[in-house]
Amino acid sequence: TRVIFLNKGRIIKDSYMDTIFKEFYKEVVEIRLSKEDNYKMHKKLRDYGIKKYIVFEQNDNSTALIMERIESIEDFISKFQIKSFNERPIQLEDIFFYELYKDGLGDTK
Repeated sequence: TRVIFLNKGRIIKDSYMDTIFKEFYKEVVEIRLSKEDNYKMHKKLRDYGIKKYIVFEQNDNSTALIMERIESIEDFISKFQIKSFNERPIQLEDIFFYELYKDGLGDTK
């Protein structure tokens, strides 16, 4: 019932499972984008008012994970001109990546 996230031997999160999941919305929106769109996506998400998100490189692409509730997904998609996205239940791995990348602790390469 207790979870400890480690990065390079350092504890980055130590909490109970139910407490960790209460910090986030139950769904995550996962968007694939090109590496060139990383900076633009950060700015767009902040301008839209999204606070709980991460953008990280994965193979030849980048992934943005939005980990909070979006009021109107249709408005969001049209405003960001997103061609494909995946809305799915949040997983413990998503929260680990959020904790790792939110403060720049993770190696994005």
